[in-house]
Amino acid sequence: LSFLRWIFHLGYMPFVIYMGMTNEGFPLEQPISLMSVLLPFAVPQ
Repeated sequence: LSFLRWIFHLGYMPFVIYMGMTNEGFPLEQPISLMSVLLPFAVPQ
């Protein structure tokens, strides 16, 4: 399960950063929504 979290962070965080840069530094609404939903599952407990 921790391995899945590692894959999640490795692939998802750069995606959020990339989406933010493509929108001239302003975070897009979709990545923020995805983060708010998926982030609780990725945080080590």
